[in-house]
Amino acid sequence: MQKTILLSLLNLAFVGSASAQALIDNSPQAIAQFAQGFGTAQLVTTGAQPSIQGDVYNAKYRLTFYDCDAQQGCQYMVFSTRYPATSLNLEGINHWNQHMLYGRLFRKDNQLVLTMPVRTLGQVNALNLKTDFEIWASTVEQLEEMYLSRP
Repeated sequence: MQKTILLSLLNLAFVGSASAQALIDNSPQAIAQFAQGFGTAQLVTTGAQPSIQGDVYNAKYRLTFYDCDAQQGCQYMVFSTRYPATSLNLEGINHWNQHMLYGRLFRKDNQLVLTMPVRTLGQVNALNLKTDFEIWASTVEQLEEMYLSRP
């Protein structure tokens, strides 16, 4: 009986880990489809680099893809979002960059920009990509709660 229960648990663990380790094509189209599981996600292909605009757990983002080709997919993607530059002074920006592991803040074009790069060489697995979206949402939430008035 114990052996049967143990084997059943091991089987469940294997099945769960297999689905979590499922590989996803690192093309903008495949990642946009994956992102729709977390909120809105619209693929935009009109600029120099393809991007996705959407929200994940109510955190707005743009996910821009870099170094893309038809055979290899995209090598990098960068999450970003923008706020009015008056939202945070330079001292606050420096404090964030010194103390926060994820997300870099800077000012550009009279706006405050939060970015987080992710490397996507080859294919990505579903669990890692899900974690990247969750880290992004958490980073945005921390920035808004700690430094900005939430809109």
